[in-house]
Amino acid sequence: MAPRDQYRPFDFDRDPWLAGYVQEYQEALQAQAAWLEDPIAVALRLVGFPNPDETAPDQVSVFYQDPATTIVVVLQDPIVGDDSVAASEHRIELVKTGAIWEVTWAGGRYRCQPGRGQQDWQPDLCA
Repeated sequence: MAPRDQYRPFDFDRDPWLAGYVQEYQEALQAQAAWLEDPIAVALRLVGFPNPDETAPDQVSVFYQDPATTIVVVLQDPIVGDDSVAASEHRIELVKTGAIWEVTWAGGRYRCQPGRGQQDWQPDLCA
C-alpha cells in the first residue's frame, strides 16, 4: 500500500462530486442503515459503488490497523469509457465508533490515458 502522501486528498467540503456521498451518509446515519457497519461498504459507496452501469472495482484491499481503524484501497483498472483517466486507486481511512464506520481521510491517485498526463501512479488529475 502506498503512503498517504502519494494520494490527492479529497476535500469533503469543496469537491462537488462528494456532496452526494455526504448526503447519503447523513441519511444512512438517520436511518441506521446496515451498510454503515461495514468499512468496505462505506469505502465503496464513497468512490461510487454500486453504480448505474453495474461495474465493480477490480480490487479491494483492506488493512486493519486495529479492530477500530482500517484502511481500504479500491483499484479500478482499466476505467472503461473515460477519455482521460486510465486507472484510479483510492485510499480510504476509516474509524469505528460503536458499530458505525466513518471516513476520516480519503484520497486518490491516477494513471492517465496516453497523451492525457502521467502514465504512472500520481496524485495529479489527468487532462
